[in-house]
Amino acid sequence: LKRFRPEVMAGILYPVLVLGGLYANYFSTKELDDISTLEKTRRPLSDFWSGICVGVIIGVWAGINYGPSLKYAWETLDWMSRWVLSPSEKRPPNGPGPQSSHQVQTGRPPPTQVYYPSAHQQ
Repeated sequence: LKRFRPEVMAGILYPVLVLGGLYANYFSTKELDDISTLEKTRRPLSDFWSGICVGVIIGVWAGINYGPSLKYAWETLDWMSRWVLSPSEKRPPNGPGPQSSHQVQTGRPPPTQVYYPSAHQQ
């Protein structure tokens, strides 16, 4: 049996150890991928439909148990948003005034009224 010098042995052993470690890593990740793909096929619903179902269940539960308080909170939020946004919706002072009911119904301005003095006022 021939004995190798330590430098030659290290030159052969280190690449073999590195390749062996890389193969072990590849093998373990392949096994983990196989396990995870089995778990994916076992799920009865996809993530999207599971989210929809959970949302419906929680929404019905919250509506039944907290319906009046949720309605009050929504009305308060609606009132506050109208209060905050109303100054920006005001008309400028030189703009047209409010429309009359005749203008709303026909789309035309109301007819002007002309007053003629009566015979005894002349």
